[in-house]
Amino acid sequence: MRTDSKCTVNAQVLFSAVCDELPIDSRSHWKVKKIKNMYCNSATNYEPVIAMIANHQKANKQQGIKKKCNFLILKIMGNTNKELMAEKDFVCAQIK
Repeated sequence: MRTDSKCTVNAQVLFSAVCDELPIDSRSHWKVKKIKNMYCNSATNYEPVIAMIANHQKANKQQGIKKKCNFLILKIMGNTNKELMAEKDFVCAQIK
């Protein structure tokens, strides 16, 4: 399940609002100019974080399968054992 984090989406709105509200003219202090520049850049370049929600047990199972697959790949390097290669193929095919 994908979901936008409300906090990061709201951050983008805040960056735009601050950019629009900060005054800038030739009499502005250099720090105000820097801050306005920072918020305006953030308003145009910022991308909210997309959170992925998954079943923790399923994720752990997949991690275990990936580890076993990687281990078997290393184990068959320089080895022509057909049973070991078949086991590697079977385990690695389970990775989603």
